[in-house]
Amino acid sequence: MRNTLVSERKGLTTFQDEIRVVKDYLGLESIRFEERLKTEFDVAAETNEFEVPSLMIQTLVENGIKHGISKLTEGGVIQLKAFVADDKLKIQIRNSGHFVINGTRKKAGGLGLENTRHRLKLIYGDESSLRILNEKDNFVLTEVIIPHLHKK
Repeated sequence: MRNTLVSERKGLTTFQDEIRVVKDYLGLESIRFEERLKTEFDVAAETNEFEVPSLMIQTLVENGIKHGISKLTEGGVIQLKAFVADDKLKIQIRNSGHFVINGTRKKAGGLGLENTRHRLKLIYGDESSLRILNEKDNFVLTEVIIPHLHKK
């Protein structure tokens, strides 16, 4: 709660702090799902230099659990990979399941995803992106690309 209140004031947080929030959230979900939820992290050290919108990654991970893993009897896995390429932070969140809207597998997104896209555009302009797609082997990939905000 304290993280939320502090980060809401400025709108951005360090990627390192955002990952800490995600890990705390997944710790709580692991209690709820027990052995049905597995998590994997592959986060490069240089990602810590970036600032991201507060609670954005946590919300995307939460979507993966809510719309993917929670619907699978056997549960599933959340994988978070983050690295820097071409001076941009690339975040890939994979979760077990299918990207489905109104009962149909889709490539677009719902209102929450559109709000996230709009938030990214307001902060980073056309240099950021968000995409969600189904991958083979019953995985959903959510990919966010964020440019480095160079302080003036």
